[in-house]
Amino acid sequence: RLKRVQQKLRSKFPDAESSFKQIDLDCGGTLNQSELAVGLFKLGVWLSPQEVRALVEILDMDGSSDLDQHEWKRFFTARRMSLSELGHVAPSKGGGSKVRRRPGHRRDSVIRAAFD
Repeated sequence: RLKRVQQKLRSKFPDAESSFKQIDLDCGGTLNQSELAVGLFKLGVWLSPQEVRALVEILDMDGSSDLDQHEWKRFFTARRMSLSELGHVAPSKGGGSKVRRRPGHRRDSVIRAAFD
């Protein structure tokens, strides 16, 4: 579903900035869960409240619970829809990968389940 959301955005907007401005209903410079749900719905993408929360948690790198333009652009321009592509998995010293966690951040399996 992440890929479908991204494809819909790319089909409607030439770049991340224009899509962000369209969805940022209060022009506050960040997207909260409500703005994201309403904005995507207006574009023909309906996500459940659980999916909207999970999407924000996936994209929110600073733990603010809102998406800023840089976080949104990372999603809009990502080639693959994976946690590593979106910045949640960092290479570990042993050559594997290590999931970055913030306090209170959902487990990745819960986030993935919202989009399976």
